[in-house]
Amino acid sequence: MSIDNISKSTPASTARQRDPSHYYRETSRGLYWDPTYVNQEQAYPKKYTPQSTRIRAKNWDEWEDPFRMFYREYVRIQAKKEMSYHSIADSNQRFDVVNNIERRWIEGMKLYMCALSNTENFSANLMMRMARFIPSPSFSQAAMYQAIDEVRHGQNDVNYMRWLGKHHGGLDDWMTWFQRHWLMQTARVGFENLFAGDPFEMVIAVNAVFEAGWTNLLFVANPAVAVANGDIMFGQHQLTTQTDETRHIAIGMTGIKMMLEADERNIPVVQEWFDKWSWLLHRIVGGPTSIFIDYFGKNKLMSYKEAFQHYYLQNYIEGLIQDLGPLGLKPPQFLKNMIDENEIYSHALWKNMYEGKQVNIHQIEAPDHAERAWFEEKYPRFKQTYGPFWDAVDEGEALDLNTTFLHCKVCQFPLLFVDADNRPTMDSQMYMGKMHYFCSSPCKWIFNLEPGKYTSLLTQDEIFAGGLVKPDEMTGFWAVDGANNGVLSRK
Repeated sequence: MSIDNISKSTPASTARQRDPSHYYRETSRGLYWDPTYVNQEQAYPKKYTPQSTRIRAKNWDEWEDPFRMFYREYVRIQAKKEMSYHSIADSNQRFDVVNNIERRWIEGMKLYMCALSNTENFSANLMMRMARFIPSPSFSQAAMYQAIDEVRHGQNDVNYMRWLGKHHGGLDDWMTWFQRHWLMQTARVGFENLFAGDPFEMVIAVNAVFEAGWTNLLFVANPAVAVANGDIMFGQHQLTTQTDETRHIAIGMTGIKMMLEADERNIPVVQEWFDKWSWLLHRIVGGPTSIFIDYFGKNKLMSYKEAFQHYYLQNYIEGLIQDLGPLGLKPPQFLKNMIDENEIYSHALWKNMYEGKQVNIHQIEAPDHAERAWFEEKYPRFKQTYGPFWDAVDEGEALDLNTTFLHCKVCQFPLLFVDADNRPTMDSQMYMGKMHYFCSSPCKWIFNLEPGKYTSLLTQDEIFAGGLVKPDEMTGFWAVDGANNGVLSRK
């Protein structure tokens, strides 16, 4: 090349180097190659490789992280967040803020932080699995950033529990509770199934449904209730987590859009996963969130039904379908089931936990009369369906259960819901010579998508009925004794 040619090419070359968009593409596109020293099956086992997945695309390099995040910027931003969060955390510890928190809310944190810390840490593995098996360099990089985010969130969750543990007893067995306690199994089965599933299904479930649809309830509505009940630390803790969710949501929204646009054969697959995980996350996230907003938060801000209407229906579903409906995406198949169930969701769960309070890891109490009046105002079915139970509690009736409920074969939820006439609602199906029970018709539908996945799972009632855990071993199996049998202990 002549001197003249070099001089003529230099300005354009320099301009490209200075252009962040061009530089980002150079560091995130075309970085994969076809293996020759090992075959494709060895590099990407068919069980996990996107090349054999149900999702089709002509060019995986087309996906681009909308944030175009470079590692240097990522570290700078996250360091600033951590410094801010831990400064506030230190202040809360120094000024003994924990003793101003409503007692019932602290009891709820035994459940909340036990589940959240474990699932955040597990989510880091999910993100690395996405990065490993989705054949897009740009997507892999974005997924790896998210994996680091999840590690950060999990560590902050444990830090919060240590803070509570300095002032209150009954938190030491949180890892055992997640492994075994009946209240945690819905989250466990959901995340474990995700980890063994299609990596593109993870994008739909984690980023497009959970992060985009449910985190505003978890990390915005819940913290507002926490602050109303004196827990400023929790409010800041969840808000610093939510600042990362914007990037996670972007991965989901651009990912689902790419799948829908890439090939029309992807549309029914995406819809199936969207329907499936919209319902399962209604179980995994919606159920617990409902009792925190309605019950553990003794000082009320909003009902769970109102929070769901605002954050999930209006902020998420309406916008999602407006954007992606023209590409073929429809509202979740079981959205009406979710809306109808929300009329009794938190009340059914609280009643169930009260009946089983001897084997809970947290203290639980009857709602007082002011709370019941509030519930009657917010939930038209409350008085007829649950009022008589709490009236019986007032009269001193012994209402503790000494046996386990039947549990759903798919979501591991107890079969505790009733219709408007107070009749139990459940579903069942004979498969391979055995009767399986379901909490709902949506869970039965999910079962029939992959029946082999669920038949080998043992529900809590099957564990005890099969003699794997004997009645006198129940409290030890669930590690209840380490929680002070649900009695609050201030140190």
